[in-house]
Amino acid sequence: MLVSPRKVHLRVVYSRNRADGSIITQHRNVWIVTWQDERWGIKQRSY
Repeated sequence: MLVSPRKVHLRVVYSRNRADGSIITQHRNVWIVTWQDERWGIKQRSY
């Protein structure tokens, strides 16, 4: 994770799971989150 007062770079791992807890799919991405116009928002993300 890289952090500055107005920008954060995050490495994100998330998955979709079935009701029994088994994984359907898992994703690893990089998200760039910025402070702009008095709010935080996702500026860019990888796929």
